[in-house]
Amino acid sequence: MLPLAQAQAQLASLVDEIVRTRGLVAIARNGEPAVVMLSAEDYEALQETLALLNDSSARIRIDQARRDIAAGNYATVEELAEIMAERRQSDG
Repeated sequence: MLPLAQAQAQLASLVDEIVRTRGLVAIARNGEPAVVMLSAEDYEALQETLALLNDSSARIRIDQARRDIAAGNYATVEELAEIMAERRQSDG
């Protein structure tokens, strides 16, 4: 947690660091948590994740995918590559 005065004094370097490391910085005002800074890219990804989690049909598909993985119903990278190669041959 970084005090607000320190964050103000180091704003440019904080922005550079956050963008470079894709980290985040929590900033306190009067000793209390006030805001969190994160990269625009991470913020957009977070927004997309929230939208996905708020989509009931997407949640159903995610839950089914988790059950499939737990049951061993998935393809390995090698199997997917093989399937894609076969599709390319049949399309070509």
